[in-house]
Amino acid sequence: MAESAELLNPLLSESGDLRDSLPRGLSSVEAAAKLARFGRNEVPVETPSRLSVFLRQFSGTMPAMLMLACVLSAAVKDWEDFGIIAAMLLLNATIGFYEESKAMAALDALQAKLRCEVSVLRDGQPVSVDVAELVPGDVVALRGGQAVPADALWIGGDVIKLDTAALTGEPIP
Repeated sequence: MAESAELLNPLLSESGDLRDSLPRGLSSVEAAAKLARFGRNEVPVETPSRLSVFLRQFSGTMPAMLMLACVLSAAVKDWEDFGIIAAMLLLNATIGFYEESKAMAALDALQAKLRCEVSVLRDGQPVSVDVAELVPGDVVALRGGQAVPADALWIGGDVIKLDTAALTGEPIP
């Protein structure tokens, strides 16, 4: 039991005394202050610039071979082959850029649809909030089959079984 208290101490010092928020949850003011202090409950995703996506189309074995052929054609002053190879290189990059842009847009749309909400206690009342709005000290109500939306301290309820296979890489939960 002393070991679990040692593990809990850093959590208590970072988020304030959790025991105060257990019966009523956080107040809206406390939650807003913690959100400002700790930030959103999400990993920031860096989206590459459109220029870097386009330039990335010129990396790889096939574009490198086409560029080499283009340089060799220019070296021997075969301008017709140079023009054809350069056009193929640019067309390939343009098509790759277009396809990758479509894929990134589809992924963004899917991520927007996958946004989920969770029930927390705020001001003593159950409120549905976006999981990105969770802050340390929130009392989260979980239901069967629901994903655990953040690091959490289990404070009570029925028996719980968690599938950690995605975290540990084990094939069997």
